[in-house]
Amino acid sequence: MLAVSIDDTVMRVDMMARIADEGRSSMSAKGEVVDEAEISPVKARREGSSGYAYLRLLFDPETVGSANAVLAIVTIPPGQPEPMLPHAHFEYDESEYVVSGKGYLLMGPSRDKLQRYELKPGKAFFVPASYPHTVHNTGDEDVKIVFSFYPGWVKGRPLRLIMTELTDVVSVEGHKDAKRSA
Repeated sequence: MLAVSIDDTVMRVDMMARIADEGRSSMSAKGEVVDEAEISPVKARREGSSGYAYLRLLFDPETVGSANAVLAIVTIPPGQPEPMLPHAHFEYDESEYVVSGKGYLLMGPSRDKLQRYELKPGKAFFVPASYPHTVHNTGDEDVKIVFSFYPGWVKGRPLRLIMTELTDVVSVEGHKDAKRSA
C-alpha cells in the first residue's frame, strides 16, 4: 500500500507558488505516466562523426511542467564504425543507467584525457558537468540507456533547447525549432 503524507493539492499549490515567484506562472506541473513505446524517437548526431543515436524524451519542463527534471532514453544502434564524437554538458551533471546492450563509455575531464569504461546492462555512470563523454555500441543489439539531469539554472527549459544550446551537440533532428549550437 502506498501512503502519501502530503496532500497532493497542497504540494501542487506550493510548487506553483515557487514557479510564480520565479516569473513562470504560466507553466503548470502535472503528474505524468508515459509509455516509451508511444514516444517517437528523435535522431541525434554530431558534426564530424558518422555516429548517431536516437533520443526518446520521457519528460522535461516542456512536457510535464517540471521545474528542471529531465528523464530520457538514448538508443545507440549496433554496427556503427565509430562512436559519436564526445560532447559535454557545460554546467550540469548527468546520471545514466544501461538498460540493454554492450559497449563502452569514453569519459574524462577533457577530450585528451578520456578513459574507457566497459558497459553492460545494470551498469550506471555519473558524468560531472563539463566532462566530455560518449558511448559506443560494440554488440549486436541496441544499447539503451536511461539518463537524467536536473539543471537548476535552466528551469523551465525543454530538452530540445538544452541539448542544442547548452551543450556541443550539433543537431537534434525532428524538432522544428531545435537550434544549432555555437
